[in-house]
Amino acid sequence: MIPRKSGKNIYGEAIDNSKTENTQKETETVYDDSYEYDINSAEYLFKQIEYGFNVNQEIIYLHSPIKDGETLYSIMTAINIFLHYRTEEDVNRPITISLNSPGGDIYEMNGIIDYINSLPFKVNIVCRGQAISAAAWILACGTGVRAMSKHSTLMLHEGTYEMQDKFHNMKSSLDYFNHLEVLGYQMLADKTGIESSFWKDKCKQDWYITAEEALKLKLIDKII
Repeated sequence: MIPRKSGKNIYGEAIDNSKTENTQKETETVYDDSYEYDINSAEYLFKQIEYGFNVNQEIIYLHSPIKDGETLYSIMTAINIFLHYRTEEDVNRPITISLNSPGGDIYEMNGIIDYINSLPFKVNIVCRGQAISAAAWILACGTGVRAMSKHSTLMLHEGTYEMQDKFHNMKSSLDYFNHLEVLGYQMLADKTGIESSFWKDKCKQDWYITAEEALKLKLIDKII
């Protein structure tokens, strides 16, 4: 049982105290400062399912496309909640991202990787299903244990961009996209020890990789 701070629940949502007199009498102990709740209760378990994380096991479920302005925020929010309920002894304990994603936005991907690298504790990433495109980079760039289940699939490829603009704007955008591509291949080189030119050559087309192949390439650390 963990004491709840007055006025907010586990998700940081404000508690509405504007109840009727009868309702207030029935619930006054719920809003008392000394009240304790069970984060395993049905209410909070369903909330965790809705938001895609598990407080007790400190698991974040990234089981959707990597969306601009959404996925990084969800990960940061979940980790902030985990940290709120940690004791001093647990402050350096790794957390886990359960990954099953078809990929998505490259800027969001880079933000997630930077955020993971900024944390003072390790982030384990476990793929069950698929780690495609941007999701494959997130898996490879985990700071803790990087794992795949035996029949999961990883896929790498070069970036895909769609543009419709003035010529000079398109040229500027292409120059920056080239920079992002070089950055991505260097990330893989840093994590695997295999030079970036290898990754650039292999990613010219969709490259599907089994768990066994990913292990040999040092994109992951273990197969589960």
